Amino acid sequence: ELHPKAMRNYEIDVPCFVFELNMAVLMRSLNRPKNVQKRAATTQRFPTISRDFAFLLNDSITAKQLNDTVIKSIEAFISNETPAILQAVNIFDIYKGKGIAENKKSVAFHISLIPLERTFTDKDILKISSAVIKAVTIDLNGELRG
Repeated sequence: ELHPKAMRNYEIDVPCFVFELNMAVLMRSLNRPKNVQKRAATTQRFPTISRDFAFLLNDSITAKQLNDTVIKSIEAFISNETPAILQAVNIFDIYKGKGIAENKKSVAFHISLIPLERTFTDKDILKISSAVIKAVTIDLNGELRG
């Protein structure tokens, strides 16, 4: 509360309060995002491997069926061989037309894996590729292209 003598000097007859704001502190708190969680980002220790595949599939095969089949085949490798993170399974091309049978389509997709314990060897990459090819060929009656 303002001192009575100061109140008389300024001819103030009602209770008056004075305070000081530290604008630097106030501005810092205003610029800070609300509800931000601090999290640590880990760096990737081993190189990502990426592979592209193209299969001739029946028209009735859905993207979900293909995605589930590929994931299932890779998860078997990850759990039994070398721990890794399946980063992506992305379909990037579907073609129907000249050169493709009427009830068929060509589907191309990309997979990316991040190894967790060591760099994948050529043998590991061959096993992953073989597992994907075998699963799509057997489970979806696919035919590897190219």
